[in-house]
Order: sequence, then C-alpha cells, then structure tokens
Amino acid sequence: MPNRYARIYALTLLLLFTASGLWWHRHDTRPSSMDETRHMQLAIDYRNWIVHHVPLQNEWSHLYPPLYHLSILPALSVGVPSETKVAMTYIFELGLLLAGCLILGRCARRPDWESILAAYLCVSYDFVLLLSRRALIDFPLMAWTTFSLALLSLTDGFSSFRISVLWGIACGIGLLIKAPFAFFMIGPLLWIFFTSSHPEKNKNVFVSVAIAALVSLPWYCWQSTYFLLKSLSLAAEPTAPGTDPHHLSGWLFYFHLL
Repeated sequence: MPNRYARIYALTLLLLFTASGLWWHRHDTRPSSMDETRHMQLAIDYRNWIVHHVPLQNEWSHLYPPLYHLSILPALSVGVPSETKVAMTYIFELGLLLAGCLILGRCARRPDWESILAAYLCVSYDFVLLLSRRALIDFPLMAWTTFSLALLSLTDGFSSFRISVLWGIACGIGLLIKAPFAFFMIGPLLWIFFTSSHPEKNKNVFVSVAIAALVSLPWYCWQSTYFLLKSLSLAAEPTAPGTDPHHLSGWLFYFHLL
C-alpha cells in the first residue's frame, strides 16, 4: 500500500477519534465520576497555586505527579471547565500513539498501514475507548508509553547516544505522568541491555537512566515524606480487607489485576 494511503488512514483515525468523542459527550449527560472530578479539581488547584499563589492543599497532589494535570490546564482554563474539553486534548496523545506505532513498525520493517491498523485496534478496544473519553491519566500514559518504547527501539541496542538521551528524557517525562510508567519500561530495557553487544551500551544506558532520574526525581524527592508515611501505614495494616489503596491488601489487589 502506498504511503499516501497510509497518511489518509492516519488522518481518518484522528478525525474519527475526535468526532466520536464529541458525539459521546454530547449524548452522555451523566456527571463525571469521582476520580475524573478529582483530577480536574487538582488541575484547577495547580492553576490557583501557580497564578494566584493559593496554597496547594489537595491531598491528591502528593499521590499523582503533576504533568498530566498541568497538561489539561489550558483546556480547563477556557470558559467553564468540563470533561469534554479535557477529552478533546487527547487528540495529541493519539498522535503520539500513532507516531509510536509507526516507528515500531518501521523498526520491524513493516508497512505503515499495519502500524496504523494496530493503533486503530488499540484505540477501538472498549476499555481504551472509555478511558479516552474520561479525565483520567491512563490514556495519556498508554500513548506516552508506546512512544517511549518506540524511542527505545530506535536506540538500536543503545548504540545511538543521541537517541539514548532522548529516551532518557522521555522516561523522565513518563514518570512525571504516572509512576507505573516504570513498570512498562523495565522489561524491554532489561531485554535490550542483555541482548545488545554494542561496546557503547553500558555508557549510553547509564546516561539515559541518569537523565530520567534527573528529570523525575525532584518531584519524588519533594513528596518523599508522604511516600515514607504511606509505606509505614501500609506495613502497619497488612491484613486490611478490600481494595482500599490506604492498605497493603489494596495495593496487592491492583498488582494481582496487572
């Protein structure tokens, strides 16, 4: 299939994604759920903190890194804040997902239409489709993870110093979107590290990991007191029932789901 058709299919996917999202929010009159409301409120609290110097007292600011909430701030600052406006910003995340699929496909010497089809099938999955219409971190996290894996593939076994630096920056950004980003990077990183025989591998891996730490650690160090207190409370309640994230059993429940 000629590349010009692949570009048409990519544009069609972007348009369908936007149009279906608008249609959904036009007909779905239900109020935003708890998590979506809290994420939007945290974004607004960040705006008040940055612009009006209002103290940031939202407890979710300790749990979630700030990048997602800062990224939706422009949409929430136009007129009346709404979940529809947040969901419309995901067109940029879809672009990242498409770019990641295309890069991965080309690294595997596959035609572009297959990569676009992979992106289409991913976005069409019902759970992903739902996440793409809600003010939740998961869809942007999925898109950025795909793009970061594409950059990891471009390092060619960490033989390219420039791409290794870019991948390190991407990992730092991913960790500022949501901490579980690291969960999806560790496996591919170890695989490439132990299978690559390039003489510059060790140096490039060290540089990329150091850059990721340099980008992301300031926020985690800032919140280190919260994480320490949380870990102590988890250890003190090892048998608490249910899926409450304040207890160890709740975290184990989510790991079990993964």
